[in-house]
Amino acid sequence: MVCFGDNLNYLPMFEVADEKYAVKNAHEIVLNIADKIIECNNNNGVARYLKSVLQG
Repeated sequence: MVCFGDNLNYLPMFEVADEKYAVKNAHEIVLNIADKIIECNNNNGVARYLKSVLQG
C-alpha cells in the first residue's frame, strides 16, 4: 500500500503502508517518517508524483 500525507492524522496509515510519501509542507514528524518527500500540496505534489510514475 502506498500512502501520501501531510499531518499527524496520517500517522496510523503510515504505520501500515509499504511506501510513505510526505509533501514538502508536511508536519515535521510526518516528514521524518516518510520514505520520500514530494512537492508540496499547494503545487499538486501528489498529482505530479502519480503522473510521473504512471507515465513511466
